Amino acid sequence: ALIPMRKSMREDGMDADVVLLAGGGAEAYQDAAKELFPKSRIVLPNESVASNARGFWFCG
Repeated sequence: ALIPMRKSMREDGMDADVVLLAGGGAEAYQDAAKELFPKSRIVLPNESVASNARGFWFCG
């Protein structure tokens, strides 16, 4: 998922300031995100496994 996103951004001449990784696989993608977005700040929320559920709860 990260590679197509990075490719699309490069084609559009864009770069990400912050990459927010959330959900159960967030920690597994952290190293890949750092490699693909070396200039970006990579953020993992506390308890990333439950972060999606909390977001859905707060947003309804």
